[in-house]
Amino acid sequence: MKKIKVIIADDSREYCIKFKNRAKCKGINASAVFDGKSLLTLLSRMTTDIIVIDDIMPGPNCIDILKQIYSMNLPHKPKIIVTLSYHSDDFIKCAALLGVNLFIPKNSGIDSIVDKIRALENCHSEKHVSIAL
Repeated sequence: MKKIKVIIADDSREYCIKFKNRAKCKGINASAVFDGKSLLTLLSRMTTDIIVIDDIMPGPNCIDILKQIYSMNLPHKPKIIVTLSYHSDDFIKCAALLGVNLFIPKNSGIDSIVDKIRALENCHSEKHVSIAL
């Protein structure tokens, strides 16, 4: 089985550490960044299969990050999961247009998110968008 490479972008260091530990237990190689600028820098240096990004990020914000990822000329476009702290229809519509594949409430729990990463990686559709509520 291929080891999935994931970048988690969340300003909570504790959450990222827990996420990385759970992901590692399930055979997923996870890197963590704590702000949008670091995420964009890391994406320019390495390839990843999936990005998990919190909807509330310190500068640049999630939508600005998604716009930049959308416009980047990456050799391999990663699939994108956004963890939601709140549900705004306008945010979800805009993010979906910018390439988000899956929206998951952040309170779903790390194990649930890691399981959805596996399922998303096995989905071969380029533009599969869903909301796991």
